[in-house]
Amino acid sequence: MFLKINKILTSILLSLSILTFSCLSQEKKITLKFGHFAPINHPIDVGIKKAAEEIKKLSNGRIIINVFPASQLGNNKELVQQVSDGSLEFVTDGAGMLANWHKPIEVFEAPFFAKDWNTMKKFTSSVAAKKLYSDLEAKSNLKIIGEPWYYGVRHFTTKNKSIINPDDLKGLKIRVPQSPLFIDMISSLGAIPTPMPFPEVYVALQTNLVDGQENPVGTINAGKFQEVQKHLSLTGHIMSPFWMITNTKVWNSLTKIDQEIILKGFNSGGIINNELTFKGEKELLDKFKTAGMTISTPNIDLFQDKMKKVYQNNEEKWGKNLVSEIRKK
Repeated sequence: MFLKINKILTSILLSLSILTFSCLSQEKKITLKFGHFAPINHPIDVGIKKAAEEIKKLSNGRIIINVFPASQLGNNKELVQQVSDGSLEFVTDGAGMLANWHKPIEVFEAPFFAKDWNTMKKFTSSVAAKKLYSDLEAKSNLKIIGEPWYYGVRHFTTKNKSIINPDDLKGLKIRVPQSPLFIDMISSLGAIPTPMPFPEVYVALQTNLVDGQENPVGTINAGKFQEVQKHLSLTGHIMSPFWMITNTKVWNSLTKIDQEIILKGFNSGGIINNELTFKGEKELLDKFKTAGMTISTPNIDLFQDKMKKVYQNNEEKWGKNLVSEIRKK
């Protein structure tokens, strides 16, 4: 009888020990790194920092995300590679950059792909889009999580002349991200694409290494390009969704509860980013005019016509029916 009671007590103590260890394990702090290229106070940076605050709050201080903006941990391509390798937990970037790991996903940054942000959000949640995400993950361990963030609509800036039609770009050296799609796009317009990391762009514009660049107005402002560029042409040639990206193994190592907390935090940060980006698109043009920029509205139809070549050049690499599949209602 005594032996039986002793066994029961031992079993109870063992269960309590396991429970205690489990609770302690759940309370253990998790520290993760988020690296990105955007300058400090860019809407992307503000949104990510808001997300980190929200995640810390929702987890009662247990999940800490340390944010490293302005390419502190490397340029765009290096940051994405670090997440793929598992040495960095989070990064954000667009389809053109991710195409370095899975070519077809760049379709989301094809010129004039979506008429507005609501349409883009539908495209990014389509069945065909989800297949692209899973294929990207299978190839590279790059896992897209949560809702896409609005990075903005891209326009051209130049130093010496306004861009009213595509012929105005002929022979100009235009900085582009390290993305095959952007290189193809600029080439189709008759300009000379010059890939370089974002932190190098200001000096390249200032020293005439390049004649111009293209970015959303929020990024133009954050990079202070209005200081070294005199003309802004509202081509709106690309709308960029930016995703929150993590490493598959890192994500799978987290509990479902922690995954939900992180997703809620990122979605909160995304709302802030989107609000700031849309607000900037309305208000920053006045700031640029005050800085001495000439703002022009080009003939968009001519640009759209030229950009058809980009679709023709890439259709086989993307998949013959991919564009129509994504655009299905």
